[in-house]
This record gives sequence, C-alpha cells and structure tokens, in this order.
Amino acid sequence: MLLININMIKKNKIKIFLISLIVVIIFFALYLLIGNREINGNKLTYDELEVQAEEAKTADDLARLLNENGFKYVKKEGSDAINSDALLKEKRGGKQDFAKFVASELMKKGFISFVFVYEYEKDEGTGTEYLVSFRDLDLPKYIYFNNSGTNIDNYGWSFEDICLKEEERLKVKIIKYGTVSPLENNLIPKEWINYKEDE
Repeated sequence: MLLININMIKKNKIKIFLISLIVVIIFFALYLLIGNREINGNKLTYDELEVQAEEAKTADDLARLLNENGFKYVKKEGSDAINSDALLKEKRGGKQDFAKFVASELMKKGFISFVFVYEYEKDEGTGTEYLVSFRDLDLPKYIYFNNSGTNIDNYGWSFEDICLKEEERLKVKIIKYGTVSPLENNLIPKEWINYKEDE
C-alpha cells in the first residue's frame, strides 16, 4: 500500500510538473507575442501605423503617433521630402519629411495646414527649418521637429509671431520665410518674404 502511495505521489508530481511546464510555455509565448511590443514602446508595424495615421483626428494624435513609435529625426540636406508611405516604412527622416507628412495628414482631416519654411543665420552659418503651421479648433498652432520628437506650440496670429517664437527657441536670426502646400514634395516656397530688414 505504501508502495502504491509513493507511485501515486510520483505520478502527481509529474502531472504537476507537466502542467507547470505548459503554463510557463504559454506565458513565454504570450510574452513573445504581446510583451515584446510593450517593451519596444508599443512600436507598430507599417500597416498598423498607416491605420493609426488614417484614424488620427488631431495634430496631437499625429504627434503621439510619431513620438511613441520609434520614429527618428536625422539631419538631411536639401528641400525634397519623401512621401508619407516611405516615412511610415522607414520610421526615420529629416524635418522636411516629418513636416510634409504631418501637414498632408492634417489637410486630409480638414485642417488648414501648410509647411512653413524659413532660412536663418546663426554663429556657425546659415540653415533652413521646416515646420507645420495649422489652424486648430481654438488657435493657430505650429509643429516643429527635433531630437526630442514632434512638438506643438501656439504662435499667435501672424507668420511674424512664428518667427519670433523660433528666434527665441533656437537663438537664431531669421532672414526670410515662406509657405509650401502639403501636396508638394519639393519644399522650396514659390515666394519668400524677407523678415526684419537690417535695422
């Protein structure tokens, strides 16, 4: 009888071990399928990003999409922007690419938006910045891009107000500015406006 009890205990231990092993395997599989996505900051696939971009209703939604899914800002020369599909696939681009993407997505959603381009002088030379200017429900706002991500700010009621905010933010002197339609890939304004002639 004692021998039968020992055999039953061994069988029960084996059953418990096998059940525990199966539970561990299931949790490990779930971790690989779901948990890994959370560790990577909820980074979405291209198809998921495309759906999220279409479902975004506001500029804040688009900024969150770019900021929370591993998009990287890289310095890029020239004024040509890649198309939205390429940006979503590569998850990296210059300010030109992000500006075109956000401005065109906002336009699709019924916002008045365009790429705001300006040239500036700074101690180390000259440069060009690409922003998005748009009319939100309450105030005119603009979006700028840097290593910290996609940022939204109010700017007042004129392009000069954007220039003032940007001069303060980047500690630069703006020379000229212009706007470009979100439909354009080459982000050179057709007309430049000189800003603050030398005093």
